[in-house]
Amino acid sequence: MSMEMKLEWVTPEWAEDILQNHNPTNRRKSPDWSSTLAKYMDEGKFITTHQGIAFNCDGTLKDGQNRLAAVIKHGKPVQMWVAYGVPNEAMDWIDTHRVRNDFDNLVIHGIDVSSRVVPVAKAMKFDYASVKRSERDAFRKFVVAHQEAIKFSLELGSNFPLRLACIRAVIARAWYSCDHDRLSLFGRILNGEMANVKGNRAAFVFRNHMINNGVKYGARGNKDIYEKCQGALVHFMNEETIQKSCGMEGVLFRIPGDPE
Repeated sequence: MSMEMKLEWVTPEWAEDILQNHNPTNRRKSPDWSSTLAKYMDEGKFITTHQGIAFNCDGTLKDGQNRLAAVIKHGKPVQMWVAYGVPNEAMDWIDTHRVRNDFDNLVIHGIDVSSRVVPVAKAMKFDYASVKRSERDAFRKFVVAHQEAIKFSLELGSNFPLRLACIRAVIARAWYSCDHDRLSLFGRILNGEMANVKGNRAAFVFRNHMINNGVKYGARGNKDIYEKCQGALVHFMNEETIQKSCGMEGVLFRIPGDPE
């Protein structure tokens, strides 16, 4: 039997029959992903692509179980491509290739940015994990909305500790409310370009703290660095002298789109 593809309307009844009677050997279902797909279907955002439902030569389901589960949750027929006669050995090649990363998802939508933008944008959102498939649209919109602020933070230099995304995120957020010349000076000090003069001590104290203490990785470490940088920037903008680096909690530099 040769492989054949047909564009069909997948009904909830047919989807339920396939999952119950023709799906003996498949990977574990993902209720979260099928719920997300069902939501897209409810909102009219589900797009028909070459990836749909696939059966092998004896009619066993080989690909698309979460899409079928989504149709059941949606409760209405959904149009998809259905492949019949897929050879069993093809399973080693389905969903096993390189996954698009968060930067790839910006590029394929025509957003011309550096890969360095992604970690800064995530730090601005206080979320360092990979962007969930259901949140990619929102992340792309976030990057586009704050592209100029992120670019500003990236152009200040690339030396430690300025190169850390959580530090650039503070500067990018502050871009909306702080004097840009003063903010640029803060970044250049962290980049190691400026001499220690009166009124700028807060930036030097923070830079020395980072150099002497290094980086603690993980969510807690990122949060600690962000808060210390945020505190240093507040004192720096006010030209206040400090003796040691102390963090300031909360969101002190708000940006458009922040929840109230």
